[in-house]
Amino acid sequence: MRVFVDTLKSLFLSENLIHDNFFLVADDYRYQIYQTDGNFRDISAVRFPPQDRPIGLDYDFKDDRIYWTDFETSLIKRSFLNGSGLEVIHNKIPG
Repeated sequence: MRVFVDTLKSLFLSENLIHDNFFLVADDYRYQIYQTDGNFRDISAVRFPPQDRPIGLDYDFKDDRIYWTDFETSLIKRSFLNGSGLEVIHNKIPG
């Protein structure tokens, strides 16, 4: 398994993200979104706001965007797979 490690942040960082046949995983312990290939050989982190606590992931392959819910704020956000274009797309908290 090839993993890229950033020793300053203790996170997995990728130099090359996969754009075909991959899985996305939300890590509630490290507050990180990871991407892995179909064989689970390469694991890399997706760049997104470090203060977010992601849960509930989705991916739009046509627009190359990741969607997630932030557990702490209940905001629904999205960004491109490379981390650019961050937007809050839903900010109403139920109740």
